[in-house]
Amino acid sequence: MEKVEISNIQQDNQYNGLIELIGNLLYEGRKHVAHAVNNVLVQTYWQIGKYIVEFEQGGFIKSEYGSKLLDRLSKDLTMMYGKGFSRSNLMYIRKLYIAFPIGETLSHQLCWGHYFQILKADNELEIKFYTKQCEKENWSVRELKRQMNSMLFHRLALSKDKAGVLAIAEKGAYKDRIMVEYAMDNINNHLFVSKYQLFLPEKEQLEKELGKILENHPN
Repeated sequence: MEKVEISNIQQDNQYNGLIELIGNLLYEGRKHVAHAVNNVLVQTYWQIGKYIVEFEQGGFIKSEYGSKLLDRLSKDLTMMYGKGFSRSNLMYIRKLYIAFPIGETLSHQLCWGHYFQILKADNELEIKFYTKQCEKENWSVRELKRQMNSMLFHRLALSKDKAGVLAIAEKGAYKDRIMVEYAMDNINNHLFVSKYQLFLPEKEQLEKELGKILENHPN
């Protein structure tokens, strides 16, 4: 009887191992499928953005079509193909092509949700910075939003300890320490933090400082 019970336990363990193997395989398979779908979606949106920009450059933007092009597209595409073509989404689809005119430069690691957030950035350098950081740190869309809301790009431009700020960002401990560092590091440059508002330098200074960061962190 005891041998039978031991045998049953072994069989149960082997069966549970089989279930785990199948579960892991399904999980990885579904993850790859989702990843592939996201890549196709980004590439499709890039191509749509290209068509829109080329339509505008063809002179139609100056005609009656141009004045409310995205509004008309949103209405017609939604009617024909369903959700995903709000005016806001079309605006960012167009911006995707403008920001990444060479399709091969799009990252296969990032989904449309990443690009939708990144394209809210103010300039090309900031877009490039957050794209590279998402790739390097494997940020989720939620983490990307948190990093952008904390103004990581601007903090790095202003801090002397750029490596330290990046380390803080990876740990998620932003606000107090960075605000203090920002104030102390830049007091001689007449940049300061008031009780309620952060005053940033001119765009040219930001671009110069962030250019250095991107050169030192190419990957």
